[in-house]
Amino acid sequence: MQSGRMPSAAAIDLLWNSTQGRLGCIANGRPYVVPVNYCFDGQNILIHSHPGLEIEELTGAGEEW
Repeated sequence: MQSGRMPSAAAIDLLWNSTQGRLGCIANGRPYVVPVNYCFDGQNILIHSHPGLEIEELTGAGEEW
C-alpha cells in the first residue's frame, strides 16, 4: 500500500471512474471508516450515506457543547 499525496490529475481520474469509496473520520478519538456511494460532477462530490456516526462527526452534530 502506498502512502503520500496523490497527484490531482490521478485523484480526479479516480473520482470520474468510480461511484464507490470510503469515508473516514475520527470519532471518539478513533478512526472510523464506512463505505459510501458518490457522484462526481467534475467539481463537487455528492456522498450518499445513512444517518450515523460519520455524518455526525463531519457535520459537528456529535459535538458536546
